[in-house]
Amino acid sequence: ETGGVPLRDEDGNIVKWYGVTTDIEDRKRAEEALQLVSNDLQDSKAKLEEAQRIAHVGYWEWDLTSNRVIWSDETYRIYGLRPQEYPIDMAVVRKMIHPEDLESVFRVAEEALRGGLRTDVEHRIIRPSGELRTVHSQGDVKKDASGRTCQMFGTVQDITDRKRAEDKIREQDAELRQIVDLAPQLVTVFGPNRERLYANRILLDYLGISLDEWRQRPDSDEFLHPDDRERVDAHSARALSSGASYELEFRVRKSSGNYRWFLTRFSAVRDDKGQIMRWYVAATDIEDRKR
Repeated sequence: ETGGVPLRDEDGNIVKWYGVTTDIEDRKRAEEALQLVSNDLQDSKAKLEEAQRIAHVGYWEWDLTSNRVIWSDETYRIYGLRPQEYPIDMAVVRKMIHPEDLESVFRVAEEALRGGLRTDVEHRIIRPSGELRTVHSQGDVKKDASGRTCQMFGTVQDITDRKRAEDKIREQDAELRQIVDLAPQLVTVFGPNRERLYANRILLDYLGISLDEWRQRPDSDEFLHPDDRERVDAHSARALSSGASYELEFRVRKSSGNYRWFLTRFSAVRDDKGQIMRWYVAATDIEDRKR
């Protein structure tokens, strides 16, 4: 870097120039490095904001001293507001939490503040438009130099669509279970290693036991006719090793102590990698046919 100062005579004419040249190589390199860092930070911030928008995950901070809250742009959008629309404080946050969830949300927050614990809570919010959404919020506490809790910070994610999907699945599962319970067959569901998962109401009534009792029975053959057990076990062993579905006729003991013949089909259900996830078993009463 070069600078010059003129030397003038009595008439104001320049007679000499005095110049100074300073080596600023290190400073220029530092400035260039800082510019690169600044550009990287801006790029990272843009990428972070885009990731938050795609995942519907926002960031928040709560200053316990001023009671002021800082939201990321995505947090504003989750709550139905335009980014940085106006300053946020806890009074605004309280108004937007569903009244039925307000007490539990702040009870969790207070417990976290007292114990320095992380928060993890699902609750509903009401947007200014009146739309109801469900969010999952996680937070942690920050302490000052004296060890006093001074701030909470964390993330909030809009999980409304996921919750609706889960509710729909539960509804469909309940409907399917009701259909299976009313089916005329004895229906059971086993895990990949034949661990007991589910039995329909017709089977439980036939055996005279509850679902929990059926699951906890240590002997899988106790309801089979003694003359059929070896044959059933042999077929089951081959099916487990090969994963092939099969049909078998055998007798099952009723709660009264009598045995009836059933035609039973064992069907394997696999995942996309070909691994067996479930065995579905449906048994049809063929006692009259056998007679």
